[in-house]
Amino acid sequence: MSHALPSLSIVVEMENIRTVEPAVLGIVLDSLAAQLWPVMGRLARPPRLIFVHPGEAEANDEVLARIRQDGPSLGSLDIHAVAVPDGRYYEMKNAGAALAENEILIFADSDAPPEGDWLLQLLAAFEDPEIVAASGRTFLKHDDFLSRTLALTWIFPLEHGDEQEARQAFIWANNVAFRRDWFADAGGFPYDIGFKCSCSLLDQRLLDAGKTCIRVNARARHEPLRGLRFVAWRAGVTGRDDDRKYLLRKSGRRLKRVRYAIKRWNAMMWRTTRKVVTKRKLVNMPAREVPFALLLGWTFYTIAFANQLGRATGLSTEKVERIPEIFEPQ
Repeated sequence: MSHALPSLSIVVEMENIRTVEPAVLGIVLDSLAAQLWPVMGRLARPPRLIFVHPGEAEANDEVLARIRQDGPSLGSLDIHAVAVPDGRYYEMKNAGAALAENEILIFADSDAPPEGDWLLQLLAAFEDPEIVAASGRTFLKHDDFLSRTLALTWIFPLEHGDEQEARQAFIWANNVAFRRDWFADAGGFPYDIGFKCSCSLLDQRLLDAGKTCIRVNARARHEPLRGLRFVAWRAGVTGRDDDRKYLLRKSGRRLKRVRYAIKRWNAMMWRTTRKVVTKRKLVNMPAREVPFALLLGWTFYTIAFANQLGRATGLSTEKVERIPEIFEPQ
């Protein structure tokens, strides 16, 4: 007989859904249903699904109606909507976590549907009472030249053939689970003005507490970034975030930050070259695309370097990072 599973809440942030194809939400909802229904009889109590959106509270009913419409396979599951007006990524995750009630708290994204035995892989990690956090393996969907290039060069490891890089990754906030009590006691995802810095800051809190976030083979397929303008913006914010992380976790001295920016640029240029040349077949990249993929990857990390260096030297203007309105759907 299969053993019992802990109770759980799943928080799904809905910020990214504004910059990807609307149909993706239905895929995510169906994927969550496919994960939950087979194990319902083994859960200690019914799961809670919490969808957090950046609109006003008055839109909660509309959001719930859309979820029911786009995800009919969720059926009678306990579903809630939470509004965080103009909320940023981690602010929305923390707001959803505040509504969670069960033992295990899982974070997913509206543009990263889980696959395979994702849920069971995450929950199995907590059979060890010492484990407080488990992060899955997110990889990038690739269906054209741009997404194939990003799958090879961006932050996520490849779905296959990238085992060492996958083991070294930090927390992926779109595919991670915590013991809810520990997450609440730790204060949730730390606030930072950066775009995607809070993951590494929470990872540091784990280390400071003598804990680690273990890696499990819980897979989620992230939608690719669409459009060169958006990719260029992500390159810039990646560089600024790299400097923020170094300042917060290592040193605030400008000379050290400049040296790190140079070291980071060199490392990412080499990583880009190595992965495009040696692993292109893993994303079905034809040989004719290799020179252009190298150029795009080198450009991405050169933009990142310029922004990291600008912040490290104090030349750039500090601001709260948000997705620019030009990328919002019209």
